[in-house]
Amino acid sequence: MIVVQPQAGQDIDLDYLSVALQSAVTAGGFLYEAKLFATRVKELSVDVPVDTSGNLDIEQQKRIASAVKRFEDIVSRLGELGRWSGEARVI
Repeated sequence: MIVVQPQAGQDIDLDYLSVALQSAVTAGGFLYEAKLFATRVKELSVDVPVDTSGNLDIEQQKRIASAVKRFEDIVSRLGELGRWSGEARVI
């Protein structure tokens, strides 16, 4: 288990962190079957949005995570529609 702890006074949205880590794993060329041991996880880095003051921008993180979730939901629905259309029969 890897524990991520932001610095005191800094907020990070866990949904955003999940999205960012998934993206970093994909970009890093890690295979699905490969285990992410602590030494490999230490190689991962993620970009986190900051505001004009240089603080972590929690609202932007939430917007990004929400947009990614909506996109994934749409992809899932399209997959279901494709399966349904392949099984549908016109009588």
